[in-house]
Amino acid sequence: MHPQLELLIMLHDVDHLLREVHKEEKGLGFEIKESSEELEKARKNIAQKLDRKVLARYQVLLDRYGRAVAPVAKGTCYGCYMALPTALDSGKDKNEQITACPNCGRYLYWIGK
Repeated sequence: MHPQLELLIMLHDVDHLLREVHKEEKGLGFEIKESSEELEKARKNIAQKLDRKVLARYQVLLDRYGRAVAPVAKGTCYGCYMALPTALDSGKDKNEQITACPNCGRYLYWIGK
């Protein structure tokens, strides 16, 4: 897997966890400070390793959709649920490059076969 793609997936997971922690904080009426601080440190560490252009686009997609990275299964982007062009979905090295969905623009990674 492309190293930048791995970092994007990790960053997406950390951002998702941060959103969940913030929801819990609002529901409970107090901060879960330790969890939040650890996740913020992890996010900063991952973000520093990403290419600046990739990170900037990731942030735009995250702000727009709430999900900047989407899996692909059976030729379908699971961000917008559109079928991908066959040329984009074929090949063995799909996860060896950073690819965006032609419909929604989210970063893609392939799962399954």
